[in-house]
Amino acid sequence: MDLSGNFGIKDFIEALAGKEPVPGGGGASALTGALGASLASMTCALTYGKKKYADKEPALRAADEKLRKNADLLFNDIDRDAKAFLPLSKAYSLPSGTPEEAAKKDEVLQKEYLNACDVPIAILNSCFEAIEAAVVAGTDGSRLVISDACAGLILLEASMRAAALNIYINAKYMKDRKKAEELCTFADDICEKGKKLAENVIDSITGELKKPKES
Repeated sequence: MDLSGNFGIKDFIEALAGKEPVPGGGGASALTGALGASLASMTCALTYGKKKYADKEPALRAADEKLRKNADLLFNDIDRDAKAFLPLSKAYSLPSGTPEEAAKKDEVLQKEYLNACDVPIAILNSCFEAIEAAVVAGTDGSRLVISDACAGLILLEASMRAAALNIYINAKYMKDRKKAEELCTFADDICEKGKKLAENVIDSITGELKKPKES
């Protein structure tokens, strides 16, 4: 599911609404995260060179670098997620008419349930790093464009919650319950940490934006 070539955003959205297994929730969450990171990055870019924020520029540039890196990773995860999910979707169609076939199908499914968690884990890690950087953008960036950093944080948090669902649904069918619980606990913990970081700044910026401009 490569959006870098002739396959564009509109094509992606139309494919997402279709009957094919990919793109799906993983690709959608990755795209959402990439958009969020890029929005927060724009806040940094529009702050550079302003004398009022000269002392904040080093921190903003470091945050911008992290945001751009993770936006690229998240964008690449759209294609990675599609490629990772296809083996799982095909495994569901394996024959299971005999005990041997059923055992083989189950073996393949168990392997692919685990593999299908790899990209959502990467999405969660990238979104959390991007949230850390977006917090800097929203805190230190130009007050004229902090709404973009705030919107970026909202999208990044949504991306994390959506990616976590892909871990939960695959872990649900794992027979290795210890591994399944480890994956779910990881998703729970990083989502909660991301939520706390993001919501403090979201609430602060929202309150700031709703105040009337002082004359």
